[in-house]
Amino acid sequence: MDDRDKLIEQLKTELEDSRRQVVKLKGQERALSCTRRALKAVRECQAVLFSSRDETTLLEQTCRVVVERAGYRLAWVGYAQDDKGRTVRPEAQFGYEDGYLASIRISWCDDPFGRGPTGTAIRTGKPTICRDILTDPQYEPWRKEAAMRGFASSIALPLTRDKTAYGALNIYATEPDAFDEDETNLLMHMSDLLSFGINEFRMHNDMVRINEQNTNNAKLLDLIFKHTIDSIVLLDKDFNFIRVSDTYARACQREISEFIGRNHFEMYPSSLKDEAEDVKAGKYVYNRSERPFVFPDHPEWGTTYWDLGLVPILDERNEVKYFLFTLRDVTLQRRYKDELMALNAGLQRRVDEEVEKNRRKDQIMYEQSRHVAMGELLFNIAHQWRQPLCSIGLMVQDIEDAYRFNELDAAYLEISSKTIMKELLYLSNTIENFKVFYAGSSDKISFNLSVTADRALSVMMDYFKSRKVTVDVDIDRMINIDGNVNEFSQVILNLLTNIRDVFEKRQVANGVVKIVSYRESDTGKVVLTITDNGGGMRDDITGRVFDPYFTTKDKARGTGLGLYISKVIIENNMRGTITAANTIDGCQLRIEL
Repeated sequence: MDDRDKLIEQLKTELEDSRRQVVKLKGQERALSCTRRALKAVRECQAVLFSSRDETTLLEQTCRVVVERAGYRLAWVGYAQDDKGRTVRPEAQFGYEDGYLASIRISWCDDPFGRGPTGTAIRTGKPTICRDILTDPQYEPWRKEAAMRGFASSIALPLTRDKTAYGALNIYATEPDAFDEDETNLLMHMSDLLSFGINEFRMHNDMVRINEQNTNNAKLLDLIFKHTIDSIVLLDKDFNFIRVSDTYARACQREISEFIGRNHFEMYPSSLKDEAEDVKAGKYVYNRSERPFVFPDHPEWGTTYWDLGLVPILDERNEVKYFLFTLRDVTLQRRYKDELMALNAGLQRRVDEEVEKNRRKDQIMYEQSRHVAMGELLFNIAHQWRQPLCSIGLMVQDIEDAYRFNELDAAYLEISSKTIMKELLYLSNTIENFKVFYAGSSDKISFNLSVTADRALSVMMDYFKSRKVTVDVDIDRMINIDGNVNEFSQVILNLLTNIRDVFEKRQVANGVVKIVSYRESDTGKVVLTITDNGGGMRDDITGRVFDPYFTTKDKARGTGLGLYISKVIIENNMRGTITAANTIDGCQLRIEL
């Protein structure tokens, strides 16, 4: 190679070195220019931070500075949403967007829609760069829309508070790999300024809201202390007055200013102080109703009565800081209560007296009923004894005639003697039945319903037979009930006696009496019904048949006490019910126990 060729090769090498140097210098100049623009943008963002009056203006002006001063194609701010999809919602934007934000879906989940720069920056709290939108596989969900708008690279800068990201500042450039280290640091400083501004606005808004709430609470507290019906007192831990309600000041007949700073128990000494000290030591709520108190500066008021409560208010160290003292003057209520108790005592005495009078009246009516029942007894004894006595009299006369005509022998005398003894035994058994019926025990026992009904029916049976009255009895012989057997027997006899009187008064031919008893399966109650075919009750007396002294009989035959006493025995003594109702042919009396 001659000198000429060597010179040419040397020139080529120097020319290539110069070209590379020029490219390097141009790259450095471009980077420097971008850095200067970013630095200028940072400075203008500082000015925006101080000039903005609200968060929205701060976001919008920051995006504008990023595009206009730093020369980027698009800038937008998105906030992380705590919704189901953890979406990122755009809050402000500036630059060439052309519907880009509305056409894409961005989240901050760890999924394909959250692994782009925005979602990653929010999730990690670190700047995230996409150096080439056309080739970065993480940018696949948004590549088509981004390429249509000329976006080649992007950076997402986290917005944080207390080291937690809540959003991101997103910047898009038209060339790939547009964000070097220096520019990234400046943009990160810009995002820190933006985070600082957002946090300051939010803190200011929180303070404004808290101040407004405190103001409203103070106004509400003023209204409560001014208009509360009950007395309210706020004390410090040593029981000194901090605040009192208007009602408390009026009750004490003092101005509110007279209380503030003074000790409660120095103004109003009482035994409550010891209990208040116990509340202070134990930190529990104290309540007392109608506590008596005498105002030392108003002894003429005498003893007053108060419902009161003492509530300790604790600080963050669980120590007593205040006491809330609530009082309600119940002096009038206490006096009314005492008067009412005295009135009730007087009324109770009157009630007891009336009850005793009614008891005596019922006892008198019961005795009257017993006398009536005794009359019925004598009537039935007379009816049942008439035929046996006649038979005995005839047989005595027959013995005399036989003796007079010499017809009396041992066989004749034996037959007559046996017949007379049979009639006498019948009379004796009748007396024993009546004795058991009326002179039994008055104690309450468990007795068989069927046996008791048969005993009561036996007293009337001869009369019913003589009048050809059919008696149909259908009683469950396994039923036992609790009560006084004699009283219950009297009830049945009273009911049968009323049926007898109806049959006689109305001249009922072929009378029928049905006595039925059973136990209801669903309620367990014992039911006894006595039904007749005597024509029933008139409509105008249906509701009065159990009233005392009410009767439709002739005054010589009835007193109106039988059914009343029956009702007293069933409802008062046996806790049951007795009712009367008309049937098709007559009346049904129903007892439930």
